[in-house]
Amino acid sequence: YQCRPGAAGAVEPLPAPAPPAPEIATEEEVTTAAASPIEEKEEEEVEVAVLGKDLPAVVLPPAAEENCDQGDISRIITKDDWEDLFPYRNDPACKSSKNPDGSQIAGGFYEYDDFVAAARRFPCFLGSGSDDDKKKEAAAFLAQISHETTGGWATAPGGAQSWGLCWKEEVGCETGNCAQYCAAGDPCAAAGEDASCPCASGKTYHGRGPMQLSWNYNYEPAGRALGVDLLAEPERITQDPDLAFSTAMYFWMSPRGNKPSAHSVMMGTWEPTAQDVAAGRTPGFGTTTNIINGGLECGIDNDYRVEDRVLYYERYTQYLGVEAGDNLRCSDQRSF
Repeated sequence: YQCRPGAAGAVEPLPAPAPPAPEIATEEEVTTAAASPIEEKEEEEVEVAVLGKDLPAVVLPPAAEENCDQGDISRIITKDDWEDLFPYRNDPACKSSKNPDGSQIAGGFYEYDDFVAAARRFPCFLGSGSDDDKKKEAAAFLAQISHETTGGWATAPGGAQSWGLCWKEEVGCETGNCAQYCAAGDPCAAAGEDASCPCASGKTYHGRGPMQLSWNYNYEPAGRALGVDLLAEPERITQDPDLAFSTAMYFWMSPRGNKPSAHSVMMGTWEPTAQDVAAGRTPGFGTTTNIINGGLECGIDNDYRVEDRVLYYERYTQYLGVEAGDNLRCSDQRSF
């Protein structure tokens, strides 16, 4: 995701996913899909670290009227649901479950238990409103991270929207050759934030984790909230799945600059300003896309990246048995 500090038609629902098809995609097919422009960025190994239980809880101030009660997350999404929704995440053609040397990570990387462990650090994530509200938020969050990490293509086994969580690192940047994601100087201090985020020598800040965290000015606040120096060690996101999911949830739950949190948009606690209304930014899934990558994807009719996000969201809402709601796209919105 590309949040910069201080920055001023229905689709036919898909059926619930079938069990994975027996055919195996080639790595070339999946890599071609992931390396297509679907993940353009705004403005445009390592021994496994065990962080897990050492990560602190992150209690972000909820809206005054928000009463958070996460309860048993399996009421919202179960481990079996996870297997149904992400059947190809550990496919040999994907890299999310591979070490830098290409060997398989024992037990996988994007697994349900790590998702739940990360969610526990954010009590209001899947913790606001009714169970249907929580399922709708789960569908929106999972749709966005699925698009950010998709390995799907039009004729993919199981359908294009069965290939979420295929990558844990931006394709083509695994060897540290993507130095373009370093904003010069100290962009956090320049934006008036009480933080310093100059790039560390020899480190790159390309997309990592489920939300594809990018740029030094995004790594610093996420790391600070989670008690990890991600400016000095950005690679830790691809070494610990709990941390990886936590960075995605930190973004989802956190307003910044003139952007609301995606959580508040989906929960209906965000109140658009007059400027938001004039810019077409109203509550709904489309505004979460605007928060994530609006500068490249919003204000465009029939943008294929937006459509991919919507298809994931409609698949997940149908699977979880909730309504998708209105304003799914951002074609009529100006970016934040």
